[in-house]
Amino acid sequence: QFIMYLIVQKNEKLQKKNALPSAEGALMLAMEHTEINVCGMKALICGYGRIGSCLSNILNRLGASVTVAARRDESLCEASLSGFKAIKINEYDNDELRSAFYGSDVVFNTVPHVIFNESIIKNKSKKPLYIEIASNPGGIDKHAAREAGISIINAPSLPGKYAPINAGIYIYETIIEILKAEAV
Repeated sequence: QFIMYLIVQKNEKLQKKNALPSAEGALMLAMEHTEINVCGMKALICGYGRIGSCLSNILNRLGASVTVAARRDESLCEASLSGFKAIKINEYDNDELRSAFYGSDVVFNTVPHVIFNESIIKNKSKKPLYIEIASNPGGIDKHAAREAGISIINAPSLPGKYAPINAGIYIYETIIEILKAEAV
């Protein structure tokens, strides 16, 4: 059972299928924890992989102003070509990322590496809602965020929490595909 679990977790097709319920779950959390419409919301998406790109597109279609922060030039190019403002995550020059962070109503992070450190999240008057989609350690210095008064919502396992039927179907389909491939 444990080996099957590991195989399913590393399955790229399953990860792509789970991007949609993850993005929808993150959107639902943002709607539950803010007092503004999605239409007109200023959102910063950190990371432009499977979940980040899906979430960016959904937010954009609902009328949010989306900024994407990413490390890889390919991701930045793709985000820019999709019509989003794209900024590079740079460990040496954080001014643009700091400005995007505090210019946002909601920050969604999908990168499992601390990007929003103390130098970026120093006390400011406006405090965005921060939704952590990435696995540990996450993308924000939690101690500095607490001191700055930033609300953090940890959002692991979104597919199973917000779309359990679809999540179960995706896992079932993946297991059947793996078993069929092994039988050949």
